[in-house]
Amino acid sequence: MYEGRILSYKSPQSLIEERKEETIELIAEHKRVRRLLKKLPGLKSIYPFGETLHLIFESGIGGEEIIKEFLAKQGIQIHRLKRITPSFEDAFLALIEEQVAARR
Repeated sequence: MYEGRILSYKSPQSLIEERKEETIELIAEHKRVRRLLKKLPGLKSIYPFGETLHLIFESGIGGEEIIKEFLAKQGIQIHRLKRITPSFEDAFLALIEEQVAARR
């Protein structure tokens, strides 16, 4: 549910399995890295997830390499960077973003 509306009747696992985008987990030394990364090509969304950032890229774009190259050029050290299976929270946030975009 979001804003009093049911977004989907599917199971949490089904919502996760439907996500085709690349979900990347990042920990980097720079405090403003989120703002810097918002300009990356193919990036659909970026948000904090505990101590990490989750970046959602279009499927097949190679998000990890894009991040590595961009942060290297900025001189920002990466502590952890890996592609992950989306969590239920990732899938839920993507579903909300799709609903909001459909209203525009």
